[in-house]
Order: sequence, then C-alpha cells, then structure tokens
Amino acid sequence: MDIQHEMALIIAKQITKMEFEMKEDKFNILVYGIEVFLNEAIKVVVIVCLGILMDKLRLIIFSMIFLLILRRYVGGNHFSNNKICLLYSVTSTTIIPVLVEKIEIVYYDMFFTHNRDYCFIYFC
Repeated sequence: MDIQHEMALIIAKQITKMEFEMKEDKFNILVYGIEVFLNEAIKVVVIVCLGILMDKLRLIIFSMIFLLILRRYVGGNHFSNNKICLLYSVTSTTIIPVLVEKIEIVYYDMFFTHNRDYCFIYFC
C-alpha cells in the first residue's frame, strides 16, 4: 500500500464517521476518489514549487493549462505506478517547456549568406 492510499483511507474513515451507514462498494469509491484527488494535488504542488524555484511560474502555469486542454481532447498516458506518473507529469510540464524556451533558432536568409540557408539551433 502506498502513502496516498493510506491517507485516502484515513480521510474516508473520517468522512464516514459523519454518515450513519455506508456500503463497502461506496466506501471503496470514496477512497478511490480521494486517492485520485491526492495524487493530482501532489503533482500540482510539486510542479508549482518547481516553477517558483526556477523563476518560471508563468511559463509553468501556461504549460499546465495547455497540457490540460490538450489531454482533454487527445487522451493521455496512464501509468501503473504513481511515481512514474509524477515523474512524467513534472517532466512534461516543467522541464520540457523551460528547455524549449532556452532554445534559440537563428535563421540566416539566402540573401544574407549568399550561399544557402542556414538554421542554427543552440542553447543559451
């Protein structure tokens, strides 16, 4: 059992104390929903913290919104392990946009070089 599942069980037990009776299948659905919420909350917190640390919070927020909209229409990867999912989410939302922002493409036209087109891609 992982930490998110244990936390979800604790929260679900606290919630069901307020209810008189809850069937086991509904309890399992509640635990699953809380677990999904916790997984997503952890991802958002880690990604926002990295954005603040890298001083790229606006870029990271834009990337999160863009990928959220994109995933809605094209689906997405589903991993069997939450740690791999967290790593993939952090990479696709923080590291890749920051690297893309650092890439500069310099294009020299044929008129300026007199030979042929050159396209240089380099990291700043």
